[in-house]
Order: sequence, then C-alpha cells, then structure tokens
Amino acid sequence: MIAYSRNVTLRRLDLKKQVLLFFWRFEEFFLFKFYKEINDMFGLFKKKECNIYAPVNGKMIDISEVLDPVFSKKLMGDGVGFIFDGDTLYSPIDGKIKLIADTKHAIGFEACNKAEVLMHIGLDTVALKGEGFEVLVNEGDKVKHGTPLIKINRKLMKEKNIDLTTPIVITNPEYSVQIENLENVTVGTIVMKCSEN
Repeated sequence: MIAYSRNVTLRRLDLKKQVLLFFWRFEEFFLFKFYKEINDMFGLFKKKECNIYAPVNGKMIDISEVLDPVFSKKLMGDGVGFIFDGDTLYSPIDGKIKLIADTKHAIGFEACNKAEVLMHIGLDTVALKGEGFEVLVNEGDKVKHGTPLIKINRKLMKEKNIDLTTPIVITNPEYSVQIENLENVTVGTIVMKCSEN
C-alpha cells in the first residue's frame, strides 16, 4: 500500500514536471517569437549597413588604379578613387567629421554605423601644407551626404602639377565593403556600402 502510494506520488511529480516543462517551452517559444518580431520591426540587433556616396561629379575608378601604393595596395583600407573636374568636394556620408588634417588635404569621418571613412583629396597634396584648400566645415560637425566640405584652387593645382585623384576608403578592417559597379557618377550616387563583419 505504501509502495503503491509512493508510485502514485512520483507519477504525479513527474506529470507536474512535464506540465511545467511544457509551459516553460511554450513561454520560451513565444518570447523568442516576440523578440524576433521586435527585432524585425526595429532592427535592434541587426548589423547596420551604411551607404557611401560620390563626393564629386566625375569618374569612379578601382582603388588599384590610384597611383599611390598606400591606396592601390589597400594599406589604408578598401575603397574607390574619383577623377573629377569641379572645385568642390561634398560629404560622402551621413555621419560626423572626426578629423580634418592640418594640411586640409584629408578628412576623416565616422559613418552612421561607426565605420571610419577617409577622403584623401589628391595625391601628394600633403606637400602643399594647406595651400589651395578652403575648408567649409569643422571637426565635430554632423553632416549629411552632399554637404559641401572643401573648395580647391584648381588653377594652383594645375600649376603645381597635382594629381587630384581622390580616394575614399574604409579604414577599420572589421568592416566589409561592397562596391557598386559604376563608372560615371554624380554627387549623391551610392558608390559603396559598408557593414561590420
């Protein structure tokens, strides 16, 4: 009689455990589904992709065609180059200006997904020590793509035989870059997308 009562009690405990386990799994399933739906709606846990836009009207070239091994060999990061005729360069991102070189020939940005983007205006332009560049923004400014950044003195650049090919690269290696298959671009054309690996 005692053995029978004990078996019944054990079965009841087992049944109780199974019921509790069932409801725990049921709750877990719906919590997972709830969080998934919230994530799909708001993208809370998605790796954010950021667009990089053309800063000029002109021709986009492969980074390997830039006549500076620092860029062509991707020592600074992956990206593209631009050949252009205008005298104004515009923001290639929606984000923040983190750095303006003392020599005014380069600007570093923090993109919307924290990617670090470098725009280097011309090749060997550091030797100009700021001559021929008029900076239109300040470090710390928040910018939208298409915001005017720098005006250049083309006449001076021509007199000094400056190659104005302008590379834009993503400098942090933990970001992957997807480059659009384009040649002729205008300011605001999406030329690259970057996202964290």
